[in-house]
Amino acid sequence: MAYRSRTPQHIGAVLSELVERLGIGPRLQEAKAVEAWAELAGPAIIAVTDSVRVKSGRMTIKITSPTWRYELNLQREEWRDRVNEFVGKKIIREIIFR
Repeated sequence: MAYRSRTPQHIGAVLSELVERLGIGPRLQEAKAVEAWAELAGPAIIAVTDSVRVKSGRMTIKITSPTWRYELNLQREEWRDRVNEFVGKKIIREIIFR
């Protein structure tokens, strides 16, 4: 049985420890990457975005417009870097626009 510490701890430290113990850190980072796309893409691109998912460092974004898909594919490395910068960690290795 674990004993409660008598010294107060910052809530951020407690939550970080909990995330680590539960092993959900990578999932939270993937969720941040999806949030990053929604934040960075802007309304014109979001309007043609059907779905976004992240798994094992690969972000797959379904784009409904062939014109936008072509344009975004040309810029995929730049988008990858922007998403990773937003998250604060290099978790996205590749972005695929479909």
